[in-house]
Parts: sequence; C-alpha cells; structure tokens
Amino acid sequence: MAGINLLPQEQKDKGYTTKIGSTAKKAVTYFVVVVLILIVAVGGFYGYYYVLDNLAVRSTLNLESQIQALQPVEQKIVLLRDRLKKSSKILAAPTSLDESVSFTSVINSLPEGVTVVSTSLKPEEFSVVVTANESKQITDFIHSLTFANSYQKIEVSSLAFNPKEGYQAEIRFINASIQ
Repeated sequence: MAGINLLPQEQKDKGYTTKIGSTAKKAVTYFVVVVLILIVAVGGFYGYYYVLDNLAVRSTLNLESQIQALQPVEQKIVLLRDRLKKSSKILAAPTSLDESVSFTSVINSLPEGVTVVSTSLKPEEFSVVVTANESKQITDFIHSLTFANSYQKIEVSSLAFNPKEGYQAEIRFINASIQ
C-alpha cells in the first residue's frame, strides 16, 4: 500500500521540529548517561574511601591493642633501667674497704699496754681512741705510725690524762689508704 496521508498538510510535522525533537532526545539520553556515570563514580569513590577508612580504623585499633600489650614490658624495662642506674651508682660509691685494711694494720701495730676504746670508720678517714697507762706507750704507738709512711696525714685530735684510766688519745688518719 502506498503511503496515504490523511492528515491535512497544516498539521503535518515540519522538518525542523522533528530535527529539534530528535536532537533533544539525544541530548537527554546523553545527559542521563553522564549523570548515571557520575553517580556510579561518586558511589565508587565513596565506597573506596569508606573501605580505606575502615581499614585505617582497624589498623589503629590493632596498633593500640599491641601498644597496650607492650605497656607492662615497657614498665619492666624502665624499672630495670632504674635499678641498673642505682646499682651503678652504688658500685661507683666510695667504700671503706681501704680504710678497714688500714685500720687492721693500725690495730696490728699497737704496742703492749695500749688498748682501743672506740673507732670511727668513714670514707677517706678513720679515727681511733686509745688508752695507755703511760704516756710513753702512746708516744711509741704514734712513733711507729709516723715511721710506717702508710698514711698521708695523721692527726692527734686530743690527748688527755685521767688518774683512773690513764692517758687517752684520739688519732685521726685522713685519706688513710695504704700507699
């Protein structure tokens, strides 16, 4: 059948309106496609960053739990470090060992009749209080100490006489290490 057009010619579509309509239809289609692509892209970025954020949060929580697990170890290390500092301080402190050796040599050089009443032992020095019935005994004791040349300084702090006890002398040995 041949194309019979029963519509009057005035109502017939003009060429330019059909062209505008098809162009508008294509533009709307392109617009919808671009909007859909943008929605998918934005959704993809949101999903990607959401997953990254979740990974970062999980990683942070994991690190925090590891740090909390290591806190007792850190406390023990700090305690151990403090103990080491204190022990090195104690080991570096001067001792009275040299003075006790010197003290022993002084006691061994006591002449007969001289007795030790009291002693005082400190780092860098010690002192001895001795008594004797005769002053010559104390003099002999001091004489033997001075000729021993074992002490840097010997000082007679006091010398007293008491008729009941006899002569009493306090002798200090300063820097009393044996040379």
